[in-house]
Amino acid sequence: MRSIILYILLVFGFTANGQKIRLLEEQRLATVVTIDTDLNNFLIASGIDDDQKSGALNYLITELKASNLWSKFIAIYPLVGGTASAHKWNLKDARDLDAAYRITWSGTISHTVNGAKGDGISAFGNTHLKTTDLAQDNHSMFFYSTETTTPPTSGGDRMLDIGHNDNLYIGANFDDTNAYISSAIAEEGYAKTDSKGFYGLSRVGSGGFKYYKDGAVIQTSTGASNAMATNDLYVLGANGGSFVSNRTNAFICFGEGLTDGEVTTLYNIVEQYNSLLGRSNSYVPPVTDYPPDVNLTTIDWGSYSAPVSLPSYRTSFTDDINGMYVTRVSDGTISELETIGDVQQIGHTYSKRQAWNADGSYILLAGSNPFLLDGNDYSVVSRTNMPNMWSNVNRLKAYGFSGTDFYYRILNESTYQGDYNVIRSFSAYNNLSTQTDETNFDNFDKYFVFYGTKASTGSDCWVVVYDNHTDTIVSETQLSTALSNVNWCSVSQDGSRIVIQYNSNGTGTYQGTKSYDRNLGDVVHLVNGTPHGDLGVSQAGDQVFVSYEGITGQSLSMVNLTTGVATGHWDDNGTSGLYGGHLSTRNIDRPGWAYISEGENPSAVDNNNAFLEILAVKLDGSGIVERFCKTNARNSNTKYYHQAQACPSPDGKKVIFKSDWDDGTLEANTYAPAWVVERVEPTLSLNYFEKRINYNEMYCDIYNHELKHLYNGQLKDFNKETHTVYTIVFDKKTLRRIYLK
Repeated sequence: MRSIILYILLVFGFTANGQKIRLLEEQRLATVVTIDTDLNNFLIASGIDDDQKSGALNYLITELKASNLWSKFIAIYPLVGGTASAHKWNLKDARDLDAAYRITWSGTISHTVNGAKGDGISAFGNTHLKTTDLAQDNHSMFFYSTETTTPPTSGGDRMLDIGHNDNLYIGANFDDTNAYISSAIAEEGYAKTDSKGFYGLSRVGSGGFKYYKDGAVIQTSTGASNAMATNDLYVLGANGGSFVSNRTNAFICFGEGLTDGEVTTLYNIVEQYNSLLGRSNSYVPPVTDYPPDVNLTTIDWGSYSAPVSLPSYRTSFTDDINGMYVTRVSDGTISELETIGDVQQIGHTYSKRQAWNADGSYILLAGSNPFLLDGNDYSVVSRTNMPNMWSNVNRLKAYGFSGTDFYYRILNESTYQGDYNVIRSFSAYNNLSTQTDETNFDNFDKYFVFYGTKASTGSDCWVVVYDNHTDTIVSETQLSTALSNVNWCSVSQDGSRIVIQYNSNGTGTYQGTKSYDRNLGDVVHLVNGTPHGDLGVSQAGDQVFVSYEGITGQSLSMVNLTTGVATGHWDDNGTSGLYGGHLSTRNIDRPGWAYISEGENPSAVDNNNAFLEILAVKLDGSGIVERFCKTNARNSNTKYYHQAQACPSPDGKKVIFKSDWDDGTLEANTYAPAWVVERVEPTLSLNYFEKRINYNEMYCDIYNHELKHLYNGQLKDFNKETHTVYTIVFDKKTLRRIYLK
């Protein structure tokens, strides 16, 4: 067993000796947690850096070892990772050698997240494991098939999933009604109805062997064993391209003979392993946290229908598009604390200013002395003095500017106020801050960008890039353009790029929207205009600017911040694409998606796509979107504070937006109330801590280096009133992060 260091953002890296570690926030040590050496070696070899996959592998290894099954296998192929290079590795020995039984693939094999699928023509995988590496009277082999297919019509009289046709195999004849099993040259037939399941054979003596499906004996053979010739064992076929399979395999293993009880245990472990990956035969997908994916080309946008009534405050109802739950979370007559009337504080701040804190437990509404809401049941917690820039890593911390002082507050969960702490005073400037609600910092709270003016240089804009971790100024740059010509500055999510949007259109030095390195060099022109947009991460992991402009003929596009390459995401169909609205990528824990809140075209209500809708757009150019709900923000074209300006929660599961709900009384006001849309119906009667502690989980305290546990709903060694450091919460079996606090 080795130890790894956990830091705050789930990014993988390597230590000097090659051990894989999870890099969370730079330079901030967390609890030292042990990771299994075999898991560590496999993750390094396969390049897997995904929480779900590494968690499933951790479960598989842990349970096999706890059940005393691990040592019984020579080769285990978990077939996880979705690529040929990831699927080739032996979990027992993750060296890139034939002697380690690493698979060599041949022919056309489809490698996906569901496993490896043969073509039924000539494709196979050679394990380089020999039949004679298995004991004649003590051996087993198993494979997990996720589908029943029509067998191919070539390759002989049968198809084989694993083994070698002369000695040891499991397969079927080509009408797929009979199975053929051979153990040490003793062959047995078996009538069957399908080929979907966990199949295997085990021999524990010379006098016979057993054939299994899903952990149960389905055939017992009395066939005596014979000496086996030395032949390679194959997967998805046998004999180097003969007798090949066209099924998807999601797990394969070879080893010693197993008892009936051990086979049942193995099946249960493998079934759960594949369930964690969402691909087991018994897996029932949970209610998704997001609307279903749909391609733009298949959507019938229909006609807009106005709501018939105004829903009550904190009463959930379902939207007609996908049954998402919508809740009005504010009101000018909020009775829980006070009656506030038609004021800015009934809405959230803006689409690009995150309303939720780092773990989603609180929502901060707009304005001075804002309302703090419970992030789950939306009840009013208190008025607060917290500034409106939540930390991305500390659930209780928020940043702000007072004059030229950059400061933070830590929310005290007894008083719901925070003490004023100056981080740095920029006294050389007469005007310096984030200036607008469109300025953001990186996901680690490390790099910030501020801009403003100095008295000595008049109206010229200065841009300051600041390292919050080391309290150092990275760069100070005087732009030869006025502060009034800068619309906003912001930092890419990984902290590598600074983006400035100017207030004049064009390709000139101080026109359009441009990307820079942290020294304001390496200029990359992104778009000519000043469209609504945000800095996000594509499905490929690239830092991008997603906006309503970028490619002629596209209503929506993204531009790579480093290369300037643009990708279209929504064809404008001449005149009927998107009309325009707001965009947010504040869903930093769900990279690869951008959230849009489409506005209204008052001259032609149904002329444009997605009229008054909130959608998530997949950032890969595929045209895949998720439709959340109608905003019904009908006065958005004439009143700024009635625009939806939708902002997703950090995990993208919830979206807060503003709307007058096409209601005459609300339309007459200056400010519209806030609403939240989500997939799972909210529980509006419990507070956050009551809901959160119904789990048995592990807490890793970042600064105190202690482990804290929840047992029977009680939190041990943890005081929620005074504990101010943030914590990563993991599921104890899968090591998957549940949330940050």
